[in-house]
Amino acid sequence: MIDTNLLSTNSHNSYTMKKSFYVLGFITFFVLGIGAMFEFLTWPYRGIIVFIGFLFLNFGLIPTYFYQKYKQC
Repeated sequence: MIDTNLLSTNSHNSYTMKKSFYVLGFITFFVLGIGAMFEFLTWPYRGIIVFIGFLFLNFGLIPTYFYQKYKQC
């Protein structure tokens, strides 16, 4: 007998992980885009903004992507 509660929880977790991945991706590339704009216009704090964008990318988006792929297997 299959526990339907377990199936619904798994699909809910998958949906939440996918949604969080898209939100984190949007935030990451938004920050990188703003940093690129600041860099192009040579405004202050451009290095800090680009650095924060790369931190989101390296420690947020990429690990989340590989964790999703690991859970799919």
